[in-house]
Amino acid sequence: MVIAGIVLCVGSQAVARDVYQQQPTGPYAEQLMPASPQYDNGVADGDQPIDGMTDPGQGYPQAPDGGMMDDGFLIDNGLWDGAPVGPCCANCGGGSGCPPDWYTEQGVRILTRSRPRDQVIGSSYDGMNLTAVLTSRSAAPDVSAAYATTIGHYFARDRLNRDHFVELTFWGVNGWKDKAERRGDGDLYSEFALQGFFLDGFDTADLQSIYYASYTNNFELNGRIVPRGRQDRMVLHPNGKWRRECQPGTYMSYIYGLRFFQDHETFRFHGESTTGGTTYTGDYDIVSHNNLLGLQFGADMTFRKCRWTWGIRAKLGPYINFSDQASTINSGVALAPDYSRRLAAAKHEASLIGETGFFASYKFQPNLVGRAGYDFMWVTGMTLAPEQLQFTTNPVNQINTNGNIFYHGVSLSMEWLW
Repeated sequence: MVIAGIVLCVGSQAVARDVYQQQPTGPYAEQLMPASPQYDNGVADGDQPIDGMTDPGQGYPQAPDGGMMDDGFLIDNGLWDGAPVGPCCANCGGGSGCPPDWYTEQGVRILTRSRPRDQVIGSSYDGMNLTAVLTSRSAAPDVSAAYATTIGHYFARDRLNRDHFVELTFWGVNGWKDKAERRGDGDLYSEFALQGFFLDGFDTADLQSIYYASYTNNFELNGRIVPRGRQDRMVLHPNGKWRRECQPGTYMSYIYGLRFFQDHETFRFHGESTTGGTTYTGDYDIVSHNNLLGLQFGADMTFRKCRWTWGIRAKLGPYINFSDQASTINSGVALAPDYSRRLAAAKHEASLIGETGFFASYKFQPNLVGRAGYDFMWVTGMTLAPEQLQFTTNPVNQINTNGNIFYHGVSLSMEWLW
């Protein structure tokens, strides 16, 4: 009756609900009042969790399953029919004391990537001037979709009131591919010719073409630390019932772990010429491998408003790139080259991977979340296949590891929690 009287005093035009941050009063005060005081960060003096407040639901009437008891008057069990009365937010199923035991995220990343450094490969000669018609950037891979998955598991809560998770993440099984060609009438020349080194098929050519392909895979094993936020609040609604609701605000989480990143590339420069009715071909094939292994650290800043969240995330780490490249040059009569060279080299190089992005999510059900984001990633110290070209009279075994790749694109996924 005391609670009902307070509501009536507000007037018939009262807002949909009033939030009472102070301690409840009235005949049910002893049942509704928490067992002990709680600070905003959920941790008592000495960085020790408060006894009896391990879960936000403690200190309230308890049902046999550990949730809050509903006597038909005091507690509203939420917006979903049949939702149990428990220690979680009645609107979204989350809250300060409801970490999932397991969760998995399945989705797609639609990425585009930067092109290699620009290098002239083929030129057209009009009798007076050479004009570049084919470069290493003439083949420009567009967007590519990558499969992305994460599976995580809750394993501990520490004395500082932080939840700990372990996560396994993979994205990849995608590739960027493109080709370009130029046709002439025996007036196409390669960069070999500029060195005074004429090769059949490449020079005085009727056709020059390039093909470029890049494939990536990414594996991560991370630990995630999630400090528990402010204690859930009890909200009194006009119907005279209290409802548990999570606190809106800004929340942080932190990750640390291992990352293994792969980028494998193929590049081919092909030419065809005809002399005296005989067809000559030239092929310059390059295959490169990048295998980066290292540590990474990062953080997410999330702005939460019950079912809606949005925020920014970032990761950074040092890596060792175990890279290699193999190149083959063949020139001469088709299928019977009279000039052939094979080059190969390997190197261990320091690299860096930095990643940042924006994200948003919406909780459709307590165990189903939709996510979307836009991410940016930089990778340094890479062996890019087009950057291994050597247009010299005497190419040597060497490897160029100063390439960089910039990725960016959209990520879309669904997350299940249980």
